[in-house]
Amino acid sequence: MMPKKPTLRNSFEALCTLASKEGWCWKIGCLTCAHMYFRYGFMELSRGKHPDVSNWIVSNSRRDELHAKLGPVWNDSQGPSASEQYELIAILSDASLSKIAKRCRFPSWLGYLGLALNYTEKVEAQTRVLTKSWTPQLLDMLPKNADSMHLMKLCLFDNSEAPLRWGDLVSMKEALLIGARIQDKPSISFAVH
Repeated sequence: MMPKKPTLRNSFEALCTLASKEGWCWKIGCLTCAHMYFRYGFMELSRGKHPDVSNWIVSNSRRDELHAKLGPVWNDSQGPSASEQYELIAILSDASLSKIAKRCRFPSWLGYLGLALNYTEKVEAQTRVLTKSWTPQLLDMLPKNADSMHLMKLCLFDNSEAPLRWGDLVSMKEALLIGARIQDKPSISFAVH
């Protein structure tokens, strides 16, 4: 009998862990680096590549190789194609947001989700696949025993028919911070690398 191949974790979860470890920029409007590592990382995910496999080159340590080996990175005028967005959505929708939150720094992990929503926005508006997968996961992260949190859960995402958008994650960040204060707990857990 052949040995069983190890199952790889979700490639977006792996990308987020790498990004947190290396401190990648996740600011959507960044003009300095334009979150280059994420752009290349999402390009590679849409091509079926995985950060846990040896042929993955998107890393701070291999910066000089990226353009030569992967070609030009997506830019604002030419983002991912519809087919690339569908590929990304398939990967992103299977990600465990609680695992990402546990492995990555706060609020950076919310920024990673925001970039993913930004790069899949056109297709997500039509399919709402990420909205259906991620909204319940995000709501489950809120404290369950605080009365005021119930109201916040109802108001957090402005319209149940609208797709989840990166701007909604700003509200999520505030809700998580308020929830931590209400419960009189230490603030959100911060991943240490």
